[in-house]
Amino acid sequence: MNYARYEPVEKLKEYVSLPAGSHDLQELEDFARMLIRDFGDLGFSLERHDHDQAGPTLIFRRGKGERRLMLMGHMDTAFPRDEAQSYKMEGDLAYGCGAGDMRGGLVVMLFALKQALERIDFERYSIAAVIHSDGETGALASWPLIQREAQNSFAVLGFAPMSQVGGLILERRGASAFELQCAGAQGDAEAPRGSDASAIQELANRIVGLYGLRDDGRGIDINISSIEGGTGQGGLASEASAHGEARYDHEQDRAGLLEKIETLCAAPGLKGSTTRLLWGAHKPALKATQESKALLQAARRIAMEMGVELAPERMGAPGDIAFAALTGIPALDGLGMMGGGAHTRFEYTRLDRVPFKIALAARLIEELTWNEVC
Repeated sequence: MNYARYEPVEKLKEYVSLPAGSHDLQELEDFARMLIRDFGDLGFSLERHDHDQAGPTLIFRRGKGERRLMLMGHMDTAFPRDEAQSYKMEGDLAYGCGAGDMRGGLVVMLFALKQALERIDFERYSIAAVIHSDGETGALASWPLIQREAQNSFAVLGFAPMSQVGGLILERRGASAFELQCAGAQGDAEAPRGSDASAIQELANRIVGLYGLRDDGRGIDINISSIEGGTGQGGLASEASAHGEARYDHEQDRAGLLEKIETLCAAPGLKGSTTRLLWGAHKPALKATQESKALLQAARRIAMEMGVELAPERMGAPGDIAFAALTGIPALDGLGMMGGGAHTRFEYTRLDRVPFKIALAARLIEELTWNEVC
């Protein structure tokens, strides 16, 4: 296939060529205008919500029916424009920031709708596509809108990317982000032992304690993703900080885990030091239900008709679709591009799988808006 002339790949290049980190408000606005144009061309109306500290949340609507199918995706990218990997094609692969997560997913959503629209019974059903701008920072502004829309929908489909293996996602882990801020005393590293507290030593002690909370049996992990502090000039560090995340398989474990973290960080540390714990975004765990398994079975049957066998996958990373699932509606994720390297500078998508992913999503949307699968 000549990918350069294949319309969805042309659209992928257009979308990936305008990266927008979660705090790049002007770039997010520019990309939002692209989406408004493209969904408007498909006959969708727009409900727009603006936020003070985030880009807009766009809800595209079409249809009169009370049975509403919700689609989800986000427009922000893992890296801002000045750090983003530019778009390029190499054989069957397309590289670039958002190629999979999730500008690629928005391409799948758009072209799946384009294929399915003529076969949707819009008298009985309606479509709401919710596309938010803070997916990479915890959906702090958009999650109330996601849940509001979910409460009026019978199912939700997410367009996150899938791995090279190529299944669909029924379960995701929950996550709670945090920051540790440790303060010590400025001093000479040659000072008498115990006379001054190093913020780095204090931070290291806290981190060791946090890693001790890991529980493989319960699916509880702690990960520290970044550390900063000190001057690199041989003196004691007066300040040090770390960003991390607690992940858990079961939503009921979150409260107890967070309490343990707070207790550990509040315990006395090195003499002359202080530790401050700041919580960031919380994303709930997504768990499979009988109704979501029915969604998966419908997708697997459709894929088998196209000669592809799909299996459920469990993702370690959290996802915004879990906010929708908390309302009780069945959720199926992973309908976006197939590839790898998300949240790295080597993110890619498989162009040879794009026609299949679009056709699968289109036929699943058709199935859900004709038959009451769940």
